Amino acid sequence: MGGLLASALLVVGSAAASSLLLCLPVMVAAESLVGREPATARRFWHVVAALPLILGLLLTELALLTLTGDITASPHQERIRPHLCLALLTGLPDAPFRFRLYATLALGLLVFALVRFVLGVVRSRVPAGLPEVVEVDAAAPLCFSLGVTRPVIVCSTGLRRLLTEEERAAVLAHERAHGRHRDAQAELLLRLATDPLLWLPTTHYYLRQARAARELLSDEAAAAETSAGALRAALEKMAQAAVTHHRRQEGDLAGLRPVFPDYADPQSRLRALADESEASLAPGLGVIVTIEVVLLAVLVGWQWRPLHDTLHCVARSLLDIMRR
Repeated sequence: MGGLLASALLVVGSAAASSLLLCLPVMVAAESLVGREPATARRFWHVVAALPLILGLLLTELALLTLTGDITASPHQERIRPHLCLALLTGLPDAPFRFRLYATLALGLLVFALVRFVLGVVRSRVPAGLPEVVEVDAAAPLCFSLGVTRPVIVCSTGLRRLLTEEERAAVLAHERAHGRHRDAQAELLLRLATDPLLWLPTTHYYLRQARAARELLSDEAAAAETSAGALRAALEKMAQAAVTHHRRQEGDLAGLRPVFPDYADPQSRLRALADESEASLAPGLGVIVTIEVVLLAVLVGWQWRPLHDTLHCVARSLLDIMRR
């Protein structure tokens, strides 16, 4: 059990550190996305959102591998080599209790992510025999997709009364684009990768950007399939009707709760459809990412010994304190 707790804390801790350290390089690379294709932005933010947990798993594996060498590999043998050390923290009188608590929370986060993923897969199953578009009786203008393996589009009667046939076709094309792009599957996998790190602000930012990119890409596909003008008109009508319905339902508290999720803000989507976004002067995304990867490789090669010693010390300290 001690090894499992230590491994869970290593995974979550190193993933959190990776998420925070990636923030600046990600922001620099994201500058090249302004005015570029939404498909590129979607791929970029999906990778960025999932990358911290992937790096956390790799660093944990590397840290545990450092323990398989001989005892001279320890940075505390003979002459202490410079590294980030947990000795001061693990030497405190209450260290076993503290680190066991942190490790239990980390393991709970990982289990929570896995359980939520499984429940998401189970709950997303749509009964067989349903048509592609299902209409429900609701006054609010609603249109969304359900299901992972066979998505079904759910529309409200309020939407049908609000929009013309051309505008409704544009909205349905937007939802079909979500299905073609497998956005439901992508969302489930991103939840699995980000749920253990939901306590970090960077995680919410990466997720928001990934979801916004998916919306813009589906808007682009719907505009190409039907009409950009019809989609803009539908968004404007739906936004106004949603705001009116929200104010009617919430009353004086309407201003305390947003009408739309920030990633699906109609105004930003309308600006993108009108092609009012500013052109980016930054180099291409491939150029920036290549430069950052090369710099990271040089930095790791230059500081390999301190990095190795840090991973070894952290893994050894956590395993020892969990077994007390």
